[in-house]
Amino acid sequence: MLARSSQLERRSLLVFAGCLLAISGCAQIRLPAIDPTGQSIFLPSPYSTTLETPCAGLPKPSCLEPAWEAPPLPPPCVEPGPALPVFEPLQVAPPIVATPAPPRTKHPHLDKLKHKHDQLGHITLTPTKVIAPVGGEVILTAGLCDPSGLLVTREPVRWIMTNDSVGHFVEVGDDERSHLLFASSNDSKLLSGSFAEGRTSAKRHVITRGTPSELDDLTLLAGQAWASVTSPVEGISYVTVIAPEATIWSERRQTATVHWIDAQWSFPQPSVVQAGSTAELTTVVTRTSGEAPPNYLVRYEIAGDSPARFPGGQTAVDVPVDGSGRATIALVSPPGVPGVSQVKMQIVRADVNGTRLTITEGWTSVTWSAPALDVAIAGPSVGSVGAAIVYRVTVSNPGDIPVTDIAAAVDLPAGISYISSSPTAQLFGNRVEWRLGELAGGGRLELQMNVRPEAAQNYRLTARALGAGGLQAESFVDTQVFEPSLDVQMQGPEQAVVGDRITYRVLVKNTGQFPLTNVVLHDRFDEGLQHSEGQPSPIDRSLGSLQPGEERPVAVTFIVRRPGRWCHVLDVQANGQSKSVQACVTVSEPAAPTARIQVRKTGPGEARVGDTVKFVVDVVNTGEATVRNLRIIDELAPAFDPTNATEGWDPTAIRQGRFVWNVPELPPGRRTGVEIQAVCVQANGQAISSVTVTADPGISESVQVTSRVLPRPATTQPAPPAQPRTPPSSTPTEQPRPATPTPGPSGTSTGGLSVSIADTRDPANVNDTIGYTISVANNRNVEDRNVRVRIVLPDGLRFQRISRSPIGPSDAVPLQPQFSSDGRTIELPEVQTVRAGETLPPLSLQVTATRAGRFTVQVEATSLRTPAQSPATDAEETTVFAP
Repeated sequence: MLARSSQLERRSLLVFAGCLLAISGCAQIRLPAIDPTGQSIFLPSPYSTTLETPCAGLPKPSCLEPAWEAPPLPPPCVEPGPALPVFEPLQVAPPIVATPAPPRTKHPHLDKLKHKHDQLGHITLTPTKVIAPVGGEVILTAGLCDPSGLLVTREPVRWIMTNDSVGHFVEVGDDERSHLLFASSNDSKLLSGSFAEGRTSAKRHVITRGTPSELDDLTLLAGQAWASVTSPVEGISYVTVIAPEATIWSERRQTATVHWIDAQWSFPQPSVVQAGSTAELTTVVTRTSGEAPPNYLVRYEIAGDSPARFPGGQTAVDVPVDGSGRATIALVSPPGVPGVSQVKMQIVRADVNGTRLTITEGWTSVTWSAPALDVAIAGPSVGSVGAAIVYRVTVSNPGDIPVTDIAAAVDLPAGISYISSSPTAQLFGNRVEWRLGELAGGGRLELQMNVRPEAAQNYRLTARALGAGGLQAESFVDTQVFEPSLDVQMQGPEQAVVGDRITYRVLVKNTGQFPLTNVVLHDRFDEGLQHSEGQPSPIDRSLGSLQPGEERPVAVTFIVRRPGRWCHVLDVQANGQSKSVQACVTVSEPAAPTARIQVRKTGPGEARVGDTVKFVVDVVNTGEATVRNLRIIDELAPAFDPTNATEGWDPTAIRQGRFVWNVPELPPGRRTGVEIQAVCVQANGQAISSVTVTADPGISESVQVTSRVLPRPATTQPAPPAQPRTPPSSTPTEQPRPATPTPGPSGTSTGGLSVSIADTRDPANVNDTIGYTISVANNRNVEDRNVRVRIVLPDGLRFQRISRSPIGPSDAVPLQPQFSSDGRTIELPEVQTVRAGETLPPLSLQVTATRAGRFTVQVEATSLRTPAQSPATDAEETTVFAP
């Protein structure tokens, strides 16, 4: 045996030896004593010779003396370390007086050397039982442990082989000799073929078997000893290892048993055999000389769930090795049953005293080949009357041999009619049949059949498959058919432009008498549509269950991305029922923004000479583009003399009898307005005042107002002659400022008060904010007073705020309404006066949807001329969907 150690380790030992010599100085050194008998060079331990160096007796250099006398011993260490040479005590010179230094931690191995003999425990041996071939070599390792379980180094061990054993020791571990030859000894000795002595190793090293590969090397730990044994004949070697210095006698020895065998073997290889036949398994066991060994047998065991058995129906059997070295057993499986049998084999040597020794074990397998036939039919568990149902039939051959003359058939129960199949089948009455021919081992065929149930009941469909050799299989499926109860309606726009958000309202309803479960929506849409939340096509959504009569509103919103005609198909399935609806939209490119304005002018319907009246002009941008260079041109009838007007008019145009205002721009949806106050100076039955509004590009709108100016009553002094018109003083500004209207006199009433409401978002989702626009108009030819507006909100809509839209570009005016105790009725502040033909600035109402459903907001208006018994009313319905 060879021990691997690095060159670096050898150099470290030489350096360490030099340090010891330098420290020891002129001290005595003990060497092994020479054997005077001549039988060996040195006497065994403890015989030694003391060597006096030339400078013995001289004082040591004082620089190496301890700083204090009699230092305390450190506590025992827990790790073993390499042993150091033991020297005679040094003669200590008188101590040097010095300042004490902090205690230094000593190397843990020094304490182990001093106290290890008081802590020796039990001995270990590996392996304790082994089977080896004759002529081979077995390495045994031993070690002595202390009570903490750690190995102790440099402890003597003895290897003894009993007299009744076969074999002998080959080599015993020779703990590698120290390079300080005078300070080390090799206590490992092979004293005879059955007795050897050694010591536990002082360091870790590797034992090699002399091969280039390191896989068969053995690593020896520090504190372990080893020995190798061999035997040229069969038998048993009993090897005992003893630690003579162990403190506990009952634990200082261990015995290993080595069984030497002269045998070689081969197991049967895996095989493939047709089911129903016999497979022979033969194991060959011989000596190295080729002869059959005596007292050997092979144990065969069938593992797992296999239909195959040994003769007599056994699953395990012992077969002796015959004179030719063969042990054969037959394995039989039932016919037509494919599968695989796993067989475990053990080679056993039976001794004369009846003990059995398992030498080795192995595995083999037998695959049983056979044709097989299987069929399975699958279909929905529920269906609806009149709706097509698809059934799939699978014919397979789980065996490994082809099946020929295969035929498959499905028997249709009464009440189900055949539609079609793939591949095409033949129909014999209520029997649907396919001729399939041959099917290879492991192959499968897929068949599909479409049928239509005609009545509501439970149907059982049975599928059968037949093959050559009497092979057959059967399968069935049950389907419960109900009357159709799934109704789906979808509404949405048919026209849109690129960039629009279009919403389709879907209503899913259970019209039957039984609940619909597992209601699932599946929406497929074209590439020109994009889902508002970015989900790709298709979209799947589950609605859960629908009770009888229950309906569930749903909405799907798309963003139109490309021009063309785009469609989406919504499939709804529940309880095996399905219904599909489709909606398409024609999408065009967006038109260029249009600019439009709406002009309204109001004035007195009737007045008398001397009265002060007011004319109001309101301009709204109702288009999609900003209106620029807006010009308001107002002309009063000669019966009116202006006294005041909204600031910002053009003084150069007043000489022509006109008031002109210039507005640089008016964004979409915004409004502006002007007012003129005048005095009636002459009677006129038809005093016509007009306003013309122009703007870029090419916009012009004109409105006229006709007033009746009556003369003063006869009791009054005649009015002074009319003076030439003098324009009111004005400083032009950009923003017109309307004045407060002046009520006119009462007169004969025609028309009435009207109110309207419209939502700005329909449909909406729960938690969305919904806006409503409310408009109130006095359609009479006389003014009205004390106008009140009341709003009633349904349960499911929660009030947020309400404001009145402004005239001009200023901000909306918030209102402070009054609420009923339940918070659902809203009373707005009273409007004192509304002129004839005047429409109040619209109201903007905002609410929050708190649940899904359809909700109606009601609004009513009353006034002095429209009593509460017959108010003006309107209502708006809005649909809210669950998110």
